[in-house]
Amino acid sequence: MKLANGAFCDPVTGLCTIAPVDGAVEPTEFRDDVEIIYVGDPLCSWCWGISPQLHLLQQRAAREGIPYRIVVGGLRPGGGDPWNQEFKDFLRHHWEEVNARSGQPFGYDLFGRAAFNYDTEPSCRAVVAARTLDP
Repeated sequence: MKLANGAFCDPVTGLCTIAPVDGAVEPTEFRDDVEIIYVGDPLCSWCWGISPQLHLLQQRAAREGIPYRIVVGGLRPGGGDPWNQEFKDFLRHHWEEVNARSGQPFGYDLFGRAAFNYDTEPSCRAVVAARTLDP
């Protein structure tokens, strides 16, 4: 689908590209000090939604010899939101939106639990621990 500003968005993948710029030059080489740092959270819905594109970016960076680093940060450290119907409805709606736009699947079994603390810190710590075990 072509947008008014000339950008193109693929309705299947949700990926958008910007319109070509007159006189734009593709870089032929990267500076030595270039590094891609992705900051995300293992329980972030949109981080999951864009994960296929992040994987492609990581592969491209590897081909180009560009360091790619993932930094995890607590989106909801400590959690604390009440696990009630209002929060479940909010979260379900958000996941459905991300799924509709990205195609990434979500599991909804979590909403059947009587209690849950949506604390992202343990998953961030798990990523750091796994990285320590297998850098």
